[in-house]
Amino acid sequence: GRVVRVRLHNAETIGNRRKPEGVHGAYLFYCIGEAPSADPSQWRFAGSTTRTVADVVIAGTAATQVWISAQWINLRNEPGPSSVALPVSIPALSEMPAMQLKIAA
Repeated sequence: GRVVRVRLHNAETIGNRRKPEGVHGAYLFYCIGEAPSADPSQWRFAGSTTRTVADVVIAGTAATQVWISAQWINLRNEPGPSSVALPVSIPALSEMPAMQLKIAA
């Protein structure tokens, strides 16, 4: 698969690299398509992280449009609202440069 590195930050304190108070980590999701799907079943769980920088592994080798979203989770692993989905254009595997994306949750 291909890897997209995401940097999570609080939407209310842009520039601050810390997680918001009371947050333990984040769930990461992605969907493939020209627009982010409104259907939750189209989103794939990409993993969870306790860090503000994480890698999302995207399956496949063809060029594609991917949307990535995150949810902060509290100390009881209860998720908050989803972030705005951000687009990533992924070239074919043979053309793949290193990519980094910042997400505000």
